[in-house]
Amino acid sequence: MTPEQQFEILARNAEEILPEGQLLERLRQCAKEGRPLRVKQGFDPTAPDIHLGHTVGLRKLRQFQDLGHQVVLIVGDYTGMVGDPSGRSKTRPQLTEAEVDRLFHESAAFPGFRLVVDLGQQTVSSADGSQTMRFDVDPFRKYCLLNGLDEIGLTLRHADKIRAYEDRRRAQQPWLFR
Repeated sequence: MTPEQQFEILARNAEEILPEGQLLERLRQCAKEGRPLRVKQGFDPTAPDIHLGHTVGLRKLRQFQDLGHQVVLIVGDYTGMVGDPSGRSKTRPQLTEAEVDRLFHESAAFPGFRLVVDLGQQTVSSADGSQTMRFDVDPFRKYCLLNGLDEIGLTLRHADKIRAYEDRRRAQQPWLFR
């Protein structure tokens, strides 16, 4: 199918496509390079379900998939804790880390529900790999998780420096150690 035909399908029922002309240009570029277009949609984890308002974007993403393009769903973790920074919106409440964790665990309660989490790539995929979602994680937290480090493990990585400091201090201020 030509990029123009794909554009016609994707533009159907769309009020506006912004930036103007870019979608067709990108479809043409991907066809020229022989690769799929990567299309993303982000979600804040502010509720345990996806509501009717999400279906418009999800159905459009399905059209991209049906045309052979790659769809990426992005679910933030700490973005949910930000909520609506203005404090005026009840639709984007500020969530605690515990609430984000609870919502994640609730979604796993569905029978047959399986996810593959790749912390290194920061992705969550369906078991068959057909759907992939990116997630954000603090770089330091990611480092600790990938290396199996908690506060004690982080401290023990510097045991030599701590021991050297204690030895210097003992030599410089022996009265503190009597």
